[in-house]
Amino acid sequence: MRFFWVGFTLFLLLFSVSNSSFASETNLRWLGEGKPPPRVFDISGDGSSGPYYLPDRPVFQNCLEVYEGDSLLRMEEDYSVDFERGLIFFEEPLKVGSYATVYYLPFPFQVDEKYSHNEIRFVGELPQRKEPSPMHPSPPQQLKGSAATSINLGGTKTISVEAGSGREVSLSQSLDLSIYGNILPGVRATALLSDRNAPISPSGTTRRLQELDRVLFEIESERFKGSLGDFYLNYQEAPLSRYRKKLQGIKGELRLENLKLLGAGANSKGEYSSNYFFGREGFQGPYYLTTPEGLENIQILPGTERVYLDGVLRTRGSENDYIIDYDSGSLKFTPRVLIDEQSRIEVDFEYSKEDFARSFYSGRGKVELFADRLSLGSTFILEKDDRNNPTSGVFTSEERSIIASAGADRDSSYKPGAKYVGDGGGDYAQEVDSLGNLYYRYVGEEAGDYSVSFSRVKPGRGTYEYLGGGIYEYIYEGGDYLPIIQLPLPEKHSMFGIDFSYNSRSLFYTSGEVALSFEDLNSLSDLDEEREDLGFELKSGLDLPVSKTMGAVIDSLNFTSRFRHLGSEFSPFGRVEVLENQRRWDLPEGERSEEERLNELGVQLIKSSLLRLNAEYGKLDRGDAFDSERKSLKGSVTSPTETSLDFQLEDIASSEKAHPDSLLTKRDWKRAEATLSQKISFLTPKIGYEGEKRTSKRQGHPTDGFKYDEYLTGLKLKPAKSLTLSGEYILRQDEIFLAQWLKESESKSYRFEVNLREYKSSLSSQISYTKRKKKYFRDSRSDDDQDLIFTKLNYYHPRRALRCDLFASVNQVESNPVVKSYLQVEPGAGDFRYENGQYIPDPYGDYVEITEPVGEGRPTMEIITGLDLTVEPAKFGAGKDVLWNKFKVDLSLDCQNRILDRKRWSPELLNPWYDSKRDSLQYRRISFRNDLYFYPGSPGQEVRLRYQRNERVTSLGRGASQEESEIRYELRFRQPLSGGYSVELVGVYGTILEELSNLRSLDIDSRFLGVKLILRPQRGLQLTLEENLQLDEERVAEVKSTLLRSAPNLQWDFSNQGRADVTLAWSHVKVAPEGSYLNYRMAQGNKPGNNFEISANIIYRLGKNLEATLNYNFRAFPSGESRHFGKLLTRAYF
Repeated sequence: MRFFWVGFTLFLLLFSVSNSSFASETNLRWLGEGKPPPRVFDISGDGSSGPYYLPDRPVFQNCLEVYEGDSLLRMEEDYSVDFERGLIFFEEPLKVGSYATVYYLPFPFQVDEKYSHNEIRFVGELPQRKEPSPMHPSPPQQLKGSAATSINLGGTKTISVEAGSGREVSLSQSLDLSIYGNILPGVRATALLSDRNAPISPSGTTRRLQELDRVLFEIESERFKGSLGDFYLNYQEAPLSRYRKKLQGIKGELRLENLKLLGAGANSKGEYSSNYFFGREGFQGPYYLTTPEGLENIQILPGTERVYLDGVLRTRGSENDYIIDYDSGSLKFTPRVLIDEQSRIEVDFEYSKEDFARSFYSGRGKVELFADRLSLGSTFILEKDDRNNPTSGVFTSEERSIIASAGADRDSSYKPGAKYVGDGGGDYAQEVDSLGNLYYRYVGEEAGDYSVSFSRVKPGRGTYEYLGGGIYEYIYEGGDYLPIIQLPLPEKHSMFGIDFSYNSRSLFYTSGEVALSFEDLNSLSDLDEEREDLGFELKSGLDLPVSKTMGAVIDSLNFTSRFRHLGSEFSPFGRVEVLENQRRWDLPEGERSEEERLNELGVQLIKSSLLRLNAEYGKLDRGDAFDSERKSLKGSVTSPTETSLDFQLEDIASSEKAHPDSLLTKRDWKRAEATLSQKISFLTPKIGYEGEKRTSKRQGHPTDGFKYDEYLTGLKLKPAKSLTLSGEYILRQDEIFLAQWLKESESKSYRFEVNLREYKSSLSSQISYTKRKKKYFRDSRSDDDQDLIFTKLNYYHPRRALRCDLFASVNQVESNPVVKSYLQVEPGAGDFRYENGQYIPDPYGDYVEITEPVGEGRPTMEIITGLDLTVEPAKFGAGKDVLWNKFKVDLSLDCQNRILDRKRWSPELLNPWYDSKRDSLQYRRISFRNDLYFYPGSPGQEVRLRYQRNERVTSLGRGASQEESEIRYELRFRQPLSGGYSVELVGVYGTILEELSNLRSLDIDSRFLGVKLILRPQRGLQLTLEENLQLDEERVAEVKSTLLRSAPNLQWDFSNQGRADVTLAWSHVKVAPEGSYLNYRMAQGNKPGNNFEISANIIYRLGKNLEATLNYNFRAFPSGESRHFGKLLTRAYF
């Protein structure tokens, strides 16, 4: 219990030092005689940076101060304010359960958003430019109307016709439309329409995601608001019927004087789920989210996830806290946050569940009485699957019988996935293992007599593993797949709730809700009864008036209480628990299956910005199965000398019976934490302590337990407004109880950060380095050593003479071998074609490439480096005659390495081409380009030397790997000639190498010489003749090729109505030995003999807001085969 008293002793020590300050008031510099007293508002942290809304707007500038705990925050450094809208944004997220106090002066009267003597309006069209660009849409049009109506309309309408070899003529259309403005006096309309179907899912690597295929139409007046299309429905007012959902349908809201009605009917796009799990030591991800049944590889609805780490809401983005792959449902944390086995990760999300068409209906009504002191509300929610409309087709009578007999057991709802189809009709053969079990072995495409479908089951409960490319392998046990076809169960879920709230505005407030839920897990079965149960919650608060005598000691005293009862089968639609509820009450793992009663009491004491204490007591009871008692004391103290102490003490005593016949297990969990800091000029040192001890007993005898002590020291420096430096050291010692207390592990963590913001408006940088070492004492686990690096630097010279963007990161992730497979699609709709036993890139092909992770993942170090650098010495202003002013350097690097050796990552960080051991390199991708420009002096004269290198190494598993590399040296010279002529000479030497498991499969040596003659006889017209000679040698197959290519080109910008770009190309290829197969990477993809190609791109402006685009490509090969593809696209802007 030593850690329990450490925090309490520190509290008493600081209290005695700073006690004399408690009688003084906060020194608000902007207060003076004749000014009204400031308003005080407490912001409760939700784990985000904001915005947080003040109850008044606007507020006076320079009349606002914010305290976090008891520390005065600095405006523009720790937070920023939108005074007009009354919004506060914090630089660092405000943790859940923490608070910030705002002192401010509001305006003494209401200020409207806009004032005008006469509203300025355009009654006609804006004057047009003489030569509008034919490629740019017109600005939104303002439709004429009365003074009270004004509609702005903008967007595009596109119609496309495509035709080509081996494919039918296809017609497609798309519409992007935005409408906003007043359609009637006091009625505003907004419409966003987009019917384009994007075949990809947004990757969660950016902080904001734009919606794809969004349809939204809204009408809003003073009393009514209606929406049609895609929207979020967010109910948070009532404690039990709250939820947040992404929907597509219709909703309406009616606001009367004291009455508010909301209703919605929609198609539900997903189902809510929440995952709570611990991290793994030395493993930043990926962590796979699961359904309530434990299934992985689910599709997450983009933007619906909320990720919490140790109770703090985190931000999506590769330069923030995490990235998410929505298609696979996997989560990976960036090097900016450290994940270990004590990290508590909680994720709320919606996942795609498209087994049935799912409908959703909801309604809410709320009435406010007695000058808004009393409000009464009710909520109805219904979500159900259309049991007669499965997305896979109509159920057969056999399938209906299987589903009906499964009841609520999803694991029983399946049919066999193997079907005998005769010799050569399938890909699998039936065999028997050594234990006499039947299984199916993949024998090749159409080489077996069984057709087998597989379904993913809970991890480890299957008998097959996936090898990629549609191939499954029998492993007896421990797999993730079974040869079955899972049949979905149609569900129905509804809830009805009645809620109220009362606020006396001065002394007492209370709120509560009673809700009834109904859930049917299989509406096609009579075996399971509909689960029906009740929930009830009541919250109350009492703000006691502070007398003049007490006012010298405290400013406010607040009492709170909470009571809640949940039936054993009560089923809410969203989160009704506080974050980390399992940890809060020491709950057993698994879903709640008993009725639950919760009672909580709290008292809060506040003394301005100097002292804040919060004490809580609560009990949670689940009958004979589980009960818990919790006591907590949380507080913060700040002295006028800017010494601050934050502390929390917590004690949880629980009892559990895992089964009615099992012995009672009693647990005691004590926690304590405290942080002490002192601001000294630009230095802020701090020390901290955190400790926990959890023990279990049966019949009075200790059975198991754990405890740890964690010590923290840190220092933060802010020597300048734009610069912040910080460092932390954390020592943690863990022990475990097995008949006696044993030392289990010891970890040491070091973290250093440098943040530089807009130094001299040119330089910004973020650098963080985290080092963690963990040593294990008790078992055979290997010690862990973890390094995380995040670096971002941006520099822009005021004259743009030097531009530099640098990014580097080191992360510890899990890497799987990958396999590539190819899926045949409609002709012309793919990116590859199949030829001579290989898949060749072709923009008009009929195959698409799919990359799939397979096999066991292995811990790897992921090193990512990116650099964009441009240097133009002439812009430094050193004088015109300086030699270096004639040069320019442009460099680009994009690199990703994954290696198994977690202790030797620095060489790859400093040198992306570092030659790692073949066995340790899991993946490498490098793209490097370096251009050196020289301008001899004559206008338009230019010499460019380019070095370009692309590499890719991929581990295929089981000791196999694939390597590809391409190196290119290029020299280009441009020289203007008289009479509108110019010439360009290009010389290139390059190599292409491919290896499979150290065996060279391709080795191409290439030499290229090009001459380009350019004539510009008039403005807007350019004629080009390009002549090429290319010599290629493939050394593995000993094949040589010679390419002669002639390509005249016309580029014409006609009368500002459009432009045309037409190329005619003839290529002649010789190959030796004659008749040899020519790899597609040789001779620019041409085949031996005469090749012809026509490429045309024409854009023409048909009218003021109408544009047509024609793309046409024709290729003729020596064999007589020809291919053509054409696309005519008409686009209207409005």
